[in-house]
Amino acid sequence: MPVQDLLGAAGQLARAQREAGLDIARSVGACRATVSLVRLLDGCGEAPLGQLAGSLRVDLSVASRQVSQAVQDGHVERSIGPDDRRIRTVRLTPAGQDLAARLHQESADRAAVTFADWTDDELTAAATTLRRLADALTPRTTGHPARTIDES
Repeated sequence: MPVQDLLGAAGQLARAQREAGLDIARSVGACRATVSLVRLLDGCGEAPLGQLAGSLRVDLSVASRQVSQAVQDGHVERSIGPDDRRIRTVRLTPAGQDLAARLHQESADRAAVTFADWTDDELTAAATTLRRLADALTPRTTGHPARTIDES
């Protein structure tokens, strides 16, 4: 059945992506959660904790623990919102910016090898299909989508 094949391929991709992410994290000396957080903040500059949780697709308590670990490791810092003291904003430290640069380089180096024999048209088609698949698989359980940071 084609739908089952698609779901099986999606699972296979998810496992391969987790393994690749773990390997990249190890190569730069960071945990996978920190890598995800640093990449996200590198793309947006800074964000409230709740928005980070939505973008990472984790519970607020999980995001808070990840941020606490990244703070302890010196990669991010928290600040209190000037307009609303209940809001905690998170941003990269200089060490976090350095980690982001190393992640970019490591990812670019690996992608150059991995996709060396793919054409630009094949890469574009794959990206389009993966975005469509991710959108289709995103749960729509409430009438209110999670507020997330644009990750494109």
